[in-house]
Amino acid sequence: MADMSGQVHFRRVAGIAFLLGLAAVGCGAPASAQKPPAAPEKGAAPKKIKGLYESALLALKKGDWARAQTLLQEVKGRDKPQAELKLAELFLLTGRYEEVEARLSDENSGAGDLLRAEAFRRRGKIEEAKARLSAPRKGLLPVTLARHVALGELLLEEGKRTEAEAVLMKVIEAANRDQLNALSETDRALAWGSVGEAAHLLRSPEDANDAFNESESLAAAELPILLARAHLFLEKFDFAHAEQVLEEAAQLSPHHPEVLLARAHLVLSAHLAFAEVEELAEKVLRTNPKSSGARFLLAGVALRDLSIREADRHLEEGLLHNPRDLQLLSMKAAVRFLAEDPQGFEQIVEKVHELSPGYTEIFRVVGEYAEWEHRYPDIEKLMRRAVRLDREDGRARSLLGLTLVRSGSDAAGVVELRRAFDLDPYNVRVLNTLDLYEKTIPQDYVESRSGPFAFRFPKDEAPLLERYVPALLEEAHAQMVARYGYTPTAPIGIEIYESHDQFAVRTSGLPDTPIAGVCFGRKLATVSPIGAQGNLGMTLWHELAHVFHIGLSENRVPRWLTEGLAEWETAQRGVGWSREMDLELYRALRADELPGLGTMSRAFTHARRMSDVANAYYASGQIAEWIVETRGEEMARDLLGEFGKKKLPPDVVPALLGAPFEELDEQFQAHIDKKLKRFDSQLVSAQPVLDDSEIKTALKKDPKDYRARFHQALLFLSEGEVKKADALLSLLLKEKFDAQAALAHARLLLATEKQKEARAILADLIRRGHDGFEVRMILGRLDLAGATQEKALSHFNQAVTFDPLAAEPWSILAALHHKAGDQEKELAALQKWASLSEHEITVHRRLVTLLIEMKKYEEAKRAGELAIWADLAGFETHRLYGLALARSGQLARAEFEFESALLCPASSADIEKLATTWSTELERLGQPARAAKVPERIAKSPMFPTKAGGAEGGPAPGGVHMPDVHLPDATAPE
Repeated sequence: MADMSGQVHFRRVAGIAFLLGLAAVGCGAPASAQKPPAAPEKGAAPKKIKGLYESALLALKKGDWARAQTLLQEVKGRDKPQAELKLAELFLLTGRYEEVEARLSDENSGAGDLLRAEAFRRRGKIEEAKARLSAPRKGLLPVTLARHVALGELLLEEGKRTEAEAVLMKVIEAANRDQLNALSETDRALAWGSVGEAAHLLRSPEDANDAFNESESLAAAELPILLARAHLFLEKFDFAHAEQVLEEAAQLSPHHPEVLLARAHLVLSAHLAFAEVEELAEKVLRTNPKSSGARFLLAGVALRDLSIREADRHLEEGLLHNPRDLQLLSMKAAVRFLAEDPQGFEQIVEKVHELSPGYTEIFRVVGEYAEWEHRYPDIEKLMRRAVRLDREDGRARSLLGLTLVRSGSDAAGVVELRRAFDLDPYNVRVLNTLDLYEKTIPQDYVESRSGPFAFRFPKDEAPLLERYVPALLEEAHAQMVARYGYTPTAPIGIEIYESHDQFAVRTSGLPDTPIAGVCFGRKLATVSPIGAQGNLGMTLWHELAHVFHIGLSENRVPRWLTEGLAEWETAQRGVGWSREMDLELYRALRADELPGLGTMSRAFTHARRMSDVANAYYASGQIAEWIVETRGEEMARDLLGEFGKKKLPPDVVPALLGAPFEELDEQFQAHIDKKLKRFDSQLVSAQPVLDDSEIKTALKKDPKDYRARFHQALLFLSEGEVKKADALLSLLLKEKFDAQAALAHARLLLATEKQKEARAILADLIRRGHDGFEVRMILGRLDLAGATQEKALSHFNQAVTFDPLAAEPWSILAALHHKAGDQEKELAALQKWASLSEHEITVHRRLVTLLIEMKKYEEAKRAGELAIWADLAGFETHRLYGLALARSGQLARAEFEFESALLCPASSADIEKLATTWSTELERLGQPARAAKVPERIAKSPMFPTKAGGAEGGPAPGGVHMPDVHLPDATAPE
């Protein structure tokens, strides 16, 4: 097993190991690296038929709990004692805690005590559990050490850290006195696992990791050790190693509830995949209906959507079985906190601290959910309470430090992060954030103030960004102040990072995030146009809108409303800064995948694909547009203001919009139906809306269920099971004609290069009256592949009549007209494409070029204004825009753009081209003296530093490249 240094920016500090003398211990190969057993020789005797006990173990691995129980109860003879232990384990993992005590006898000794104690603990009977673990027992050292670990954990749960440390130190001392060396390799491996768990509980992660390594060097890791190790990595945000360990655990017992719970925590922490977390937790409950861990996760998912009743239901169910479960009580505190019940929150905090004095985890749990709701000032208060309670809690200190730097208190935040690092040098988020703030930002960034903003820009890119960003944000700020009647407290922090990795560390402490921008109340951050291509202006405008929404609502705006209003805000600029996803929204509405207004935030939390997230943004934007169109702009301000009065969505939205949620849903549906009416007469492909378990349930009831089998075929397609999908779709179409199945089959045939068969199906669909955007797009691509471009043009022209707001057909038409040399038609397609593609560099640059060629300089100038934000770091885009300005007679602005070009990555050839353009335009405008000085002005210009000295390169091409119109990948099955 790899060590804990696998994450980015890992730093090892000398002297932090305070317990174990493991310097001479080697880190052996993981179990997966061991040699497989040799194959039996030819003629060797056949393997012995498995006995009852072995068959029971196999049933346990398969998750066949009923069969395992039956087999274990039948075991006799020498296997009976271990069968009794396994049966008790089975009762434990299936939630039959009362039966554990009845099943075990004193003959089961120390190992039985561990199971009994755990059964008592899960029912909240801590004293009984401690009594079992404290009773004097003679037995093997590994069992004794495991008992010490379990007892130490119970004492920690009671807040008795001093007593717990004394017990856990017995485990450490056994290792330091070399008592483990007298054991067999298997027992030694188990003992080292206990040492690792003890070290982890004693807040020594390095020693824990070393002990786990030693355990795995001696024998294949047992499931409890793998789970303990996974939790260690998860705690330190080392998701790669947590994933590796959990894969090993799943090989041993893929259906084990604790394996599934650990997987759910990994998915939650690393990916925020709430729908998958929900599925895993529900699967655990099917095995163990009393699982407090599953209830904790489900309550947390519900709370992300502010579904207070649903969260309370899960917590009540969990606390029914264990009324002193600290994690569930912490989640209950989080629910009360977000339900605007400060008295209830404090009562739960008091109760938790009666059960476990010094328990700081409650504040971390509440803080995690407060962060989701933008409650940044509250998080700081919560974390300060935590560190006052336990000054040695590195996790609480780390969260306090991260919260402070997010809120703008960088200096104070770094102080807390440094303290957190001293306590725990293995928290990856802390390590990465400290490196960013102590090394990268001081060396590579500059900070400045302008108007209501405080800027942080990369040094190399600051000269370019300062020419554009402040002016744009001041424009946005003035509009939003007027619109909302609210002025955020200055300064508003604007941070632009030179790479996506640095932005990700700034955002989460980890070098990976799928988002492009983030707002922390009065600070927003994104990536520079050199670090990540995209429309920087649109991103900044969107994130600044969040500053107003969060501020006006006192950090209480629901996710769907702030995202929807931010989408609406960018559209108000009137320059095409909006999404066009009507077809995707139509599919979601038809499949009933879009939540109602009362639970709209679930569209974000339960998205299964990135396309679902984009659809959630678009749908929220459409809702915001509907609210403003039907209730007026002032309604947006009123909604935010009411949330600022500490009211919850059910108390705000129906009251202000004048109808219950159900009626509001009907009103919005009627509004959006009009907008999407053009799709009603088209054949629109289906997406799988039934998951695997739903399909199996339906087919169990009726094996001939056409809908279930069709969605099974779609599921096969989505998973790459092409042969299975082909066979099933062919069978379905033999039974009866179905347009959706036929379209899916046509896509599948195209993916397998059976173009003739696909074309026949599509032609038949049109003959039957099942035409539409998707059908024409596929046929158009088929004709392109067959080099029959006249037919292709016809199909793509048909496609844009079916959906004029889809960018893709316009891009292909522009490329085809460009190839044919038809400038007028190319221009018309480019203009439509550009209006629909705010992030696409190619179309904006080509549009400016063509307008200049056609001497339409005023239009070229307007197109250049949009092109700049789509490609702010594009040398050639600035040159073209400057040329358009010069041809329009605006020389000063033209020279401004030529100067900006020099601040972008470029080659020497690009610079020579700019020099020619610049001097030529000056001469054309009757200024030959100034034209002669252009080379000197360029030489003195503070060019982008990586290009100094004539270095070649740059992220953006100097020329104009139209897209390849052959798009076979787009015919792949969805």
